[in-house]
Amino acid sequence: MVEDEKLQALGKVFARFAKEAYRGTSPLYEALARSVSEDIYMLGVASAARQPPVPNLLFAAVHYLLLGGSTDALSSYYPSLTRAHVPQARRIRTSVSSASPTRPRFAV
Repeated sequence: MVEDEKLQALGKVFARFAKEAYRGTSPLYEALARSVSEDIYMLGVASAARQPPVPNLLFAAVHYLLLGGSTDALSSYYPSLTRAHVPQARRIRTSVSSASPTRPRFAV
């Protein structure tokens, strides 16, 4: 399987997780998974995971890094990291999709 096919398959995994695993339970992870499913750079980062489920592993790693004191704007979306109200999924999607291709906004 060539790299592009692997990334496409992984994109489908993220899309499925957005639709089936996160919808109705985590607007943040639903929006992030949907964005990652369409982002070749982030799929490349996620493809380094050694064990499934890759979406859970990626988002756990991001959360762990944010808990370590990162000042990335994404931390404002996590109730465990801020007292502010959690933004709606639409705002999350906009924030993630406007990230730079060389450094996605939610990368820490």
